Formats: sequence, structure tokens, C-alpha cells
Amino acid sequence: MDSRVQNEALHALIRQAAWNGQGLAEAVNAVGREANFPLAYTRSSAGQWLAGMVPRRPVPHIVAEALSRRLGRQVTTAEAGFGESAQEDGDGTSDRLIALAVAGSPANLATSPYRVYRLSGFPGDEEPRVPAPEPSPNMSAPAGSVRVGRKDVESAEEMLRLFTGADAAGGAGHVRTALGLYLANAIAPSLAAATREIRAELMSVAARLAYLCGVMCRDDELHGFAQQYYLIALRLAARAGESGVRARVLTSMSVQAVALGHHDRALALARASVATAAGELPPEECARLLGQRAVAHAAAGDRQGALADMAAAQAGLKRAGDPSRTAAAALAYRRGVMLALLGDTPKAITQLEISVRHSPATERHSRAITLSHIAGLQLRHGYLKEAIATWHRFLDDYPAINSGRARTALAHLQSGVRPYHGVPSARALLTRAVSLQQRLPQLTTGPRAASAIAGL
Repeated sequence: MDSRVQNEALHALIRQAAWNGQGLAEAVNAVGREANFPLAYTRSSAGQWLAGMVPRRPVPHIVAEALSRRLGRQVTTAEAGFGESAQEDGDGTSDRLIALAVAGSPANLATSPYRVYRLSGFPGDEEPRVPAPEPSPNMSAPAGSVRVGRKDVESAEEMLRLFTGADAAGGAGHVRTALGLYLANAIAPSLAAATREIRAELMSVAARLAYLCGVMCRDDELHGFAQQYYLIALRLAARAGESGVRARVLTSMSVQAVALGHHDRALALARASVATAAGELPPEECARLLGQRAVAHAAAGDRQGALADMAAAQAGLKRAGDPSRTAAAALAYRRGVMLALLGDTPKAITQLEISVRHSPATERHSRAITLSHIAGLQLRHGYLKEAIATWHRFLDDYPAINSGRARTALAHLQSGVRPYHGVPSARALLTRAVSLQQRLPQLTTGPRAASAIAGL
């Protein structure tokens, strides 16, 4: 005998959302795709939830997020009748870093609610609310603990350099988990044990490490995890008085929102990043912020705003005198993305190619991702020969890169070029791509969770 009780709470929310079962299922599938969960729910699936069946994690969180977006307010899993806590841990920074490291382990990643990118709780017309600073920990370290000093700050700075270099060279997949564990096992306890003076310095480095971890998670297409690390970075940067770091984090959050199609949020975040910097950053950095605001304007359909911000960004880079290759490449990339969003594909391709030429040789990862964007634009514009040549350049770098975006680019290569299989050069490209998949299986599987959530 089935003892399940009708989920009246979910019934009520669906009525508020003006959905039927099919509408709910489609919205849940959409949020799932964003989190790299290949869900295929139907009206009958929603009927089972309404009848009292509770799906496996993290589907209750995906359902709650879908309802939150529809209703314009945060809906918890408990409110949706699934009886699960909306949070996996406390609000403290140290607790959150530890929880994220545990959730990001191979054993837990597939079912973690942290996979879900949340629009709820973050108004679209203002900067996301940074949680209030938690009280300073007890200044007396536990008996027998090692005193945290300036050497620990220097060590953290060196680790930041190492992780940054590793990500630039080979992508997030090689080091993302290690950075999460370093934040949880070294940085979190050091922040708790440090004296007030040392803690202030360490907090600044910790903010940049958390920001980098967010960038890595975004690169690995773990958008919910990225969001969590970004919020931690915002909190730490606020407590350290690092407005420049906060501006960079907000810019990266805007980049993420554009990629996910949340254009209003992307523009709000880009505006907040520029306002936060308030002239405290050097011209190169300000050009980056303005460049991303131009992209966000373009994504939101504001051509005039996009062009005005990009002109200001270019002027700012000129004021830098002798900008670095990295800064020049970054602005050319953003100009290319902006132009692509505005529909000017030929000029977008030109700017992205300029970005590749300016990229330092050590930044193989970003170069490969940019090449994949160029090839995609070339193919869509009918430049088959040029696209094939660009894809080959992407494949030259691919064996050294481990990242979700690179895996997605490889999939786009095959799906985009397959219709031209009758063209010898296209067939040769596909053969090479398949050969790479077979020789490098570790680079063709990522944090997707099809097997883990089958039969939900």
C-alpha cells in the first residue's frame, strides 16, 4: 500500500506560479541543464512529486530554484514540500569553505545542491547582498595549535601564484579540487587562529584565492559552486577593505551571468563592479570592468550603452601608457564578445583574433577557449575553411587543457562540423577530434551526473 501523502505545498506553489505539471517539468529541466544535469522530466514526473514522491538530491533544490525564478522570491525545499533543509551548512565563512570542499569531492559532486546556480535572493537591479561579516573569532588559539604568522601569509600568496599559473596553463580541471581543499584545510583554520593584524593580511589573500576558485568552478561549468565561492570572496574582500578585489569578483559574476543568459543580472553586476572600484584601480583594471559592462549592455540589447562603455574602456587602456599583453588581449576579447552579441560577426572575429595574438604564450587555456569562440562564429557565418583551420589550432592546445568549457567546445566542434562530413577537410578534423577523445578519455569526461541521477 502506498503511504505517500499528497504534496499540498507543491500544489499551492504551482498554482501561484500559474503552471501546470508540464510547465513545472520544463522549468526544472531548464535549471537542470544550466547545472549540467541532463534532466528530461515530463508532466507525469511532476504528477509523482505532487503525489508525494521525493526525488533524489539535488532535484528538490532544482525544483525550488525553478519555482523561485518564476515567483520572484526565494522558495526553499522545505516550502516546496520536500522536507529538506535549504542549506547544507552554517553561514560562517570557514564552515562554508569546508562544506564546499566536501561537496566538491568526486563522491559528492553529482548530488550536491551547490551545483544549482541561484537567481533567488539576488535582486536583478542591484548588487547581490554580501552577507554581514561574522564576529571575529576568539583571539586565543586552541591549546597546542601552531601560531599563524607572516610566513603563513607569504605561503598563501605563493600558493595563489601557483594556482593562478596552473589554471592559465591547463585549465581548472587539473587544480580546482586541490584549491578547494587548500581553502578548507589551510586557509579556513588559519583565519580562525591568526592574530588581528595577521588576519587582516591573510583575509586579503584568502579573498583572492576564493575568487580564483570561483573562476575555476565557472570554467568547469560548476556554476552553483562558482557562485558560492564568489560570495565568499565578496565577504572576505569586504572585511579586508579590498574594494578592488570586490570589483573583480563582481565582474566575473557578470561574465558568468552573461554566459548563462541572465542578462539583467549581468548588467546589474557589471554596474556594481564599476561603482565599487570608484577609481581605486589602475587604468588597465578599470578598462576590464568597463569592457565587461559593455558586454553586459550588448547582451541586454543596449547597443548605445555597449559602444559608449567600450570606447571608455579603450580610452582607459590608452591612459595606461604601455598596457600589458594580458590587458590588451582581455579588452580585445571583450570587444569581440560585445560585437558578436550586437550581431557584427566579421568584426567580432577580427577582435577575437587580435586577442589570441596578444595572449601570452603561457596562457594556453584562455587562448584555446577564445579559438573555440572564433571557430564557432566562423562556422555560423559560413566560413567553413577558416573554421576548420581554427578548430585545428584549438585541438593543438586541447591535450594540455582540462576544463568543462574545453570539453563543451570539443562537443560543439563535432556537432557543428558533422553536417559537413562529406568535405574531406571537415572529415579529417572530425577524425582528429575523435582520436583525441579516445586517446585522452580523462579530458572528455567532466562533472556531469547522468548516471548518478538516472531514474530520479
